[in-house]
Amino acid sequence: MIISLSKRFIFVHNPKTAGSSISRALKPFAKDGRELLKTTKHETITGFQERTKMDLSDFFIFGFTRNPWGRACSFYHYLQKRRRKFKFNNLNDFIESLGRGEGSAWHSVKQQHLFFNENTYTGRFETLKQDFSFIMDKIGVQTHLNHYNKSFKCRYQDLYNEKSRNIIADLYKIDIDKYNYTFE
Repeated sequence: MIISLSKRFIFVHNPKTAGSSISRALKPFAKDGRELLKTTKHETITGFQERTKMDLSDFFIFGFTRNPWGRACSFYHYLQKRRRKFKFNNLNDFIESLGRGEGSAWHSVKQQHLFFNENTYTGRFETLKQDFSFIMDKIGVQTHLNHYNKSFKCRYQDLYNEKSRNIIADLYKIDIDKYNYTFE
């Protein structure tokens, strides 16, 4: 999460949606909000508001969503690259473990809509440049968005089998419906 008291914005960092890149771009404008941050960068806006008791009515709150099938694929490759004892042979094995409830405490597995509230502007990872530009105009900030923490780039549709595709559809049904995502 990035908070700017002077610019009156809050960026809600939903994992695996370019959040590291966005956070780095916005950090210079948020020095006055650092003391409000929690130990995790992936706090929900509701959790933040309950913890701080702040009136957020004049803040522009925003975050980004990502196609759930693409997001799960990105998370799989992120873990594969960073964990020494990675126990999954492929994406489908990993997704099946999520379907059994394994890893449910990970921020990157949490349903995306849970990070936001009804006042959150949600951009899309799939239209990141355009949505980020709109947000920068809205908050009156000029900054460049570099690509950090790059994940494996692939056509995720080629990696899923029918079972794993359906598991993601079930686990993220609310996100899929709310943000109008499809597998294709």
